Amino acid sequence: MAASGGGKAAVIPLLLIAVPALIVGSVALSRINAASSLQSQQAIDLNTAQKSGDESRGDSTATATGTLDNVVSAGILKCGVIPVVGFAENSDGAWVGMDTDLCRAVAAGVGVDVEFVETTFSDRWTDLQSGRFDLLSAYSTHTMERDVYQDSAGDGFCFSEPYFYDGTTYAGLPEAVACLDSLTDDTVSVEETDCATVKLCVETGNTAVDAVRNTLPENAIVEVPNLSAAYRALIDGKCSAVAGGRAEVAQPSAALNGYSEDSYAVGANLLVRDPLAMVARDNDRRWCDIIFWTQQALVSAEEQGVTQSTADDLSLTSAFGEEFDNIFVEMIRAVGNYGEVYARNVEPIIPRAGMDTINEGETGRLYSLPFGDLSVQGDNPLDIPESTISKIHRRGHLRCGITRRASFAEFSPENLEFEGYDVDYCKAISAAIFDGPTDNVVYVDLPASSRFEYINDGIVDVLSRITTHTLDRDVKEPTTGQGFSFTVPNFYDGLRFGGIPPYGQCADNLDTTSEGCED
Repeated sequence: MAASGGGKAAVIPLLLIAVPALIVGSVALSRINAASSLQSQQAIDLNTAQKSGDESRGDSTATATGTLDNVVSAGILKCGVIPVVGFAENSDGAWVGMDTDLCRAVAAGVGVDVEFVETTFSDRWTDLQSGRFDLLSAYSTHTMERDVYQDSAGDGFCFSEPYFYDGTTYAGLPEAVACLDSLTDDTVSVEETDCATVKLCVETGNTAVDAVRNTLPENAIVEVPNLSAAYRALIDGKCSAVAGGRAEVAQPSAALNGYSEDSYAVGANLLVRDPLAMVARDNDRRWCDIIFWTQQALVSAEEQGVTQSTADDLSLTSAFGEEFDNIFVEMIRAVGNYGEVYARNVEPIIPRAGMDTINEGETGRLYSLPFGDLSVQGDNPLDIPESTISKIHRRGHLRCGITRRASFAEFSPENLEFEGYDVDYCKAISAAIFDGPTDNVVYVDLPASSRFEYINDGIVDVLSRITTHTLDRDVKEPTTGQGFSFTVPNFYDGLRFGGIPPYGQCADNLDTTSEGCED
């Protein structure tokens, strides 16, 4: 897009989209990004999302027996939680914390009460899949493994946008923590360091297990069923340190779990990134959409300066159907915006900073989700004849929707092929599906006005062209009446004005009255 000087551009997240979603891998980064990152998708333009959301998409089970219908019929949202300081604490029968507030927001949005169901890190996936609860809001990291195929549940799950960017670290006896903090990827043998006698407790089923296995030998790792057991082992001398998220190992968490010794330290380094998100069963796209846009609504409200006391200032939307046109207003009225939720629950333990602050469009936003256990054997999509990947495989090529645009999709007369940023994503998908070849692609140059019809009608398998992720396109796009699956943003664009001086600057300042801008 053409640009002119002055003014602040609106940040618009652009993505690849497909129905059903195709998986596009990326190289995981080892460094924790400290840039502020919370930002609602430029999507909660609630005034434009005025299409009925009664129809589901894909192979959704969001029919009369869908999760939303069952929750509304019962009048209760069952929400799975795990006790963690600042996130889910049971105080005399009343649950408080960020995780529990998110449950309350969803319940308020769909007009029901909430019932909290306590689970564990090792049981949460099977509990959710079996229907023990409708939503998991329990200090859970979004990984590729859990998204695609979580082994114990035998299925994948859908996730909200991350509501807290956490990371695994160590805590415990100061000398043990200092030693563990000193270990690096270049450490050849722990036995040759002062950490040879360290015993580290970690909860079974937690992402911390995989993280510490990359650093310590098996005989140094003690798996325990829950956080209380980890601290009990620390008190009893069976472990010299524990591993977990920042809230799990914070001093208040240690005290809550009975560890009252003065000699307690928390590590300075984060082993892995842990973007925490709400989770739902992946067979109900309508319910997944509500979970995803709950977090977006809380962040968007903070961006707009709307608080719990001014929730009525939010616009209505019928994206989820007229019955839920007040969905976002009720969410904010129940718990407040993201900043209010954070201040009430997490701020006393982990002061808000870095990735958990509002992004103003001036800091980094690209963030690779952790991949999890890559050795897990999931279902083969080629075994499902009607899956998009099976159809592509039988056809022998991917049909990729693009729009010719400088640097993004251009045809090279010299090489007689398409080149550019969007084209490279098409090539990456081809390589993933056909085990290496990047040229099994037919490029379809399509207009913006009919791009969603092309993908809905199966003329293309995926769109890889400048396309903004919005609420109505996600839930029910106006031209097709269908919702679409989006990847995480691969480019953050913005709208600017350009033109003949001084008119470009006039437009950028929205000035049509001053001298020189009137014409």
